[in-house]
Amino acid sequence: MGSVLSGRHGYHGGRTQTTELPSVSLIRGKVDILRPGQPLLLVDAERVTVIHGPSVLVTTADTTRLHLGGERRWLVCPGCYSRRKTLYIVGQALACR
Repeated sequence: MGSVLSGRHGYHGGRTQTTELPSVSLIRGKVDILRPGQPLLLVDAERVTVIHGPSVLVTTADTTRLHLGGERRWLVCPGCYSRRKTLYIVGQALACR
């Protein structure tokens, strides 16, 4: 019922999509190693420092216990204080989706 180029497929009102933003995440308790030019994530016990170009952004880390033992580490969004796996760099701030 129409070709690939018909309709509004792929149109999002011109807003920036999260896939276009630099991001940092914790994967399985380890630091996500990123390519050169991407943000650098430094994790202490409860403090997380993100270095992206000249910007140094700071947030905290939180842990939750898993049902069968162990724990999962989360990044805390500085805007809404919710636990997230991935935070995005928007301008000079960290934010979740």
